[in-house]
Amino acid sequence: MRMLSILLTFVLLATGPAEITIRGQVLGADGKPLPVSHVHLGYWKQGVSYTFLTRDAGPDGRFQVTLTEPGYYELWATGIWHYPAVAYLPLNDSTDTIRLTFQLKPYRYRDPVDSVAVIGSWNEFNFSSALPMEKTPDGRFRITVSADADTVFYQLVGVEEEDRSINGTRSDFYQYDGGGDYRSGLKARKGQPLEIVFDPGVLPRYPDDPSLPRIRFDASHGFLNKIDEIQRHLEKLKAAYARDLVRRREAFLPGTPQLDGSSLFDALGAPLQSDNQTLRHLAALTLLESTLYGVELPPAMKQKVLEALPAVDHPDWAMNPLALNAWVALKDSSQQQWLLRKFLERNPAKTVQAQALILLLFRAKGAGDLQKQRELYQRLQAGYADLALVQPYLKFFNPDSPIRPGAPVPDFEVTLLDSPRVVTAADFKGRYLLLDFWATWCAPCVAEIPVLEEAYRRFHPLGLEILSLSLDRDESVVKKFRRQRHAMPWLHALLKGGFNDPVARAFDVQGIPRPVLVGPEGNILAVEGDLRGEKLVATLNQYLKVQQDRASREQ
Repeated sequence: MRMLSILLTFVLLATGPAEITIRGQVLGADGKPLPVSHVHLGYWKQGVSYTFLTRDAGPDGRFQVTLTEPGYYELWATGIWHYPAVAYLPLNDSTDTIRLTFQLKPYRYRDPVDSVAVIGSWNEFNFSSALPMEKTPDGRFRITVSADADTVFYQLVGVEEEDRSINGTRSDFYQYDGGGDYRSGLKARKGQPLEIVFDPGVLPRYPDDPSLPRIRFDASHGFLNKIDEIQRHLEKLKAAYARDLVRRREAFLPGTPQLDGSSLFDALGAPLQSDNQTLRHLAALTLLESTLYGVELPPAMKQKVLEALPAVDHPDWAMNPLALNAWVALKDSSQQQWLLRKFLERNPAKTVQAQALILLLFRAKGAGDLQKQRELYQRLQAGYADLALVQPYLKFFNPDSPIRPGAPVPDFEVTLLDSPRVVTAADFKGRYLLLDFWATWCAPCVAEIPVLEEAYRRFHPLGLEILSLSLDRDESVVKKFRRQRHAMPWLHALLKGGFNDPVARAFDVQGIPRPVLVGPEGNILAVEGDLRGEKLVATLNQYLKVQQDRASREQ
């Protein structure tokens, strides 16, 4: 739960002339109130895990939240046995009461439910140490745990088809888990055995309704219904894009998919010319963002988008900070730095400022300007560390990361894929080692492989070893890729824990590809940008030049 900014004061009841009151009701898939439901207020596009105010919706599902400052918010609704749903609230000039109703979408369960695990307060709800439940002849699942307190909370894994951790079928009470789902609570005796029983036969089931989740605003706020419609349409297109991306990667198909531009054009053509400025701005920003997904805007529409974009200092950019990436990409390289600085200094929205800082940091890091990177990083950390969009970059841009040139390589131990041999950092002393963190599903990683193959061909005879560390889920995927796409005739290992694998954590892997070059003495020589594309061969040539010259003289 995030602490409330001192600039915003949220109270349960309205007090004062500038207040914006939000009233409504949370309903289940059957149109009835749920036994347990909540609403959660957060900043726009931050996600359900980054809300800063939670209110119990009550037995009738009704809620009221009042805020004293306009802004760009998300209001999430959650309830047991249902997925969370979000209402988008661009309240930049509203001072009246907004009424809305949430009707949530029910969980989709695995069919059949044949393997269930449990996490709980005894293991801090850690998925990696989930305990398997035993299936009994009556179709139920059981497990006995030692109660760590007089109240034990637990969640089930393997029941819901997306592998969400959800509440069980036996509960004395429920607890919201902070991520859109609920925990079941059971009364217990601390230190005594406690049996947890799950019965798939009593899971609540509802008729299929593809229109869920459904959110409806009152008639006087009809434009919010349209904004909700735009957001959901975009989410569906992005989901289809993601499925196509997975399909292509699993089949090792070249290229990347493209967002369904024609569908987006049909949905946003009218809003792009709306009299409502907020709606017009959202349509323009959404279309601009779509170019990041391979959509090419027709010339006439592109012109309308550029004309409809909010000014640099307009807070509506907060509705889609990622559109800034696309907007900057349209500019000449000589203007990009200047434009990002303008957004950073003049836009009032914190998320937009953060996005501008992130893009400036990418440029500083790519240019090897450590001083500028440190300056920008300190600003990011001091003013924006509480934002969801910033979290992945706090380690990635850290100028004092332990994975930097001159630092000793962390010790590691992995089992090779092509043999039972276990290798450690010490095994490569005396040779140059290029660690290649990658995955078959990572398009930029795959694009680097021809360069890696050329580097291996030229420098392996001179003392270079490559160890590719895959973050794929299964080694069979890597082996199939190497048979069908690229042989990659060097050493390979699988990091079964993905980004949470101990080796990935030791090397601060926040994204891939992540190359790290280690010298014969065990010190890191180069990372990231100096080892990508054409720079890889140049960097290797710099360090292996002595060996190369010696080999040339001996020929």
